[in-house]
Amino acid sequence: MKYLLIVFTSLSFAISALAQHTFPVNGVVNSYESTHAFINATLVVSPQQSIQNGTLIIKGDEILRADADTTIPQGAIVHDMKGKYIYPSFIDLNANYGIDEPKKVKWKPSPQYKSNTKSGAGWNEAIHPEFNANSLFAYNENEADSYRSAGFGVVLSHQNNGIARGSGLLATLADGTENKSILKGKASAHYSLSKGTSRQKYPSSLMGTLALLHQSYLDAEWYAQGQDKEYNRSLEAWNDLQDSPQFFEVRDKLDIFRIHKIADEFEIDYYIVGNGDEYQRINELVNTNFSLVIPLNFPDAYDVSNPQAADMVSLKKMKHWELAPTNPAVLFDNNIFVAFTSSKLKNKSQFLDKVKTAIEHGLSESDALAALTTNPAEMIEMSHRIGTLEKGKLANFIVSSAPIFEDAELISNWIQGKEYAINTPKSIDFRGHYLCSEKDTLKISGSLEKYSGKLYIDSLDFKVKLTQEGPHLNLQYETDEGVFRINALKDKQTLVGTGVNPKGQTFDWSAQLIKAFEELDEVEEDTPNVPHYGETWF
Repeated sequence: MKYLLIVFTSLSFAISALAQHTFPVNGVVNSYESTHAFINATLVVSPQQSIQNGTLIIKGDEILRADADTTIPQGAIVHDMKGKYIYPSFIDLNANYGIDEPKKVKWKPSPQYKSNTKSGAGWNEAIHPEFNANSLFAYNENEADSYRSAGFGVVLSHQNNGIARGSGLLATLADGTENKSILKGKASAHYSLSKGTSRQKYPSSLMGTLALLHQSYLDAEWYAQGQDKEYNRSLEAWNDLQDSPQFFEVRDKLDIFRIHKIADEFEIDYYIVGNGDEYQRINELVNTNFSLVIPLNFPDAYDVSNPQAADMVSLKKMKHWELAPTNPAVLFDNNIFVAFTSSKLKNKSQFLDKVKTAIEHGLSESDALAALTTNPAEMIEMSHRIGTLEKGKLANFIVSSAPIFEDAELISNWIQGKEYAINTPKSIDFRGHYLCSEKDTLKISGSLEKYSGKLYIDSLDFKVKLTQEGPHLNLQYETDEGVFRINALKDKQTLVGTGVNPKGQTFDWSAQLIKAFEELDEVEEDTPNVPHYGETWF
């Protein structure tokens, strides 16, 4: 009897262990989870808390601790992060990552009045809340890499199609099986004022779209009363999604106020996915009590070199070009709850530069970090798992060479405890003070990943653009004579190379190290000049 009890207990533990995984593994299962210790780092735990010379301990995909305790668990892999900064990975709440674009319906000359969707769906093809993003989701390496390189670790993904778009899913950007990367299969509900791929005649106007949306809410309320006259899987799915976070994408600032009437009537707390022009109606926007997910799609400067072309650029466009970068700061200054999205940018690599542009136009760094981490985590109701570097949360964090909103490079992005390299640290250190001639000096400072330089000629100083390509250092600076370009190699204590002057003539160049770089050297920083625009008018 005792033998049977031991066997039964052993089987129970085995079954319990296997029950944690629903997918079989060919061969021997490796359940080992390595422990990593990141020491001597500046830990930015949250927008409100930083720890100097901190220690971050992770095991598998979970954070064990993030504090000033220098104790290292036995057997941990130690990473010395001296001079490095560690931040929570960013969160994007408006993505279509891993979901194919909807197929466009072939155009026909005759109008379509009825829905072609079968299986008990609703009567209008633009209303399809029954669509589940998790039914199409598949890992996409190229998309994931572009997000990871911009600092993102988690995205809320849905299909951009229709007025009622269905549910979205919350997933990390880790590789591997979708079952491990999906954090929430049905995480949100999504809406817009666009018909998407629907070829149905109705609605054919903005008024009709709003009427259809309004009627859908009334139909769903009626359906929820328990009637047994008909089955409607669209209305059933609509009601099932009402307890999830509701995201409504608008085309411009005026759509927000149209949506507010529906939200007020049916008592819905929408998260508005904006268009970047919200500052133009800030006083009215405050009264809606909406929280916003905003893009950083600041317009590029218009080419006004041609007088005739310049006349084609309206004052409205010029004012928006000037004021769009102030949008994030204006929203935060008016106590509006905001998250950032990289959507509407042509390239994800532009994202961090856009955030820095917003900071240059009045946004605080703590508010910028909140809009990328804690705020989106709260919106999607996942603050207990993502958004900060705290015990028990996912090991999603980025390592940077310096404060992330300054002159820094992202070194790596760790997602669910796995490292994804972004920029490999350089092995050659060019930093220091150099004598270029009898009296001209060159100062190279910054981090190994992001150099900064100044050239001092007589009483003048010139900013030097520095880029490293393997063992080569490229220098570029501009004086009154024009632009000088130099390519150099490091030979012990000397930089040796050739240059090209503004006239295209080559010359030999060298610089002798006279003082080694020290981490505690004062870094010369330009005083930020936040522009003041006065009262906004549109």
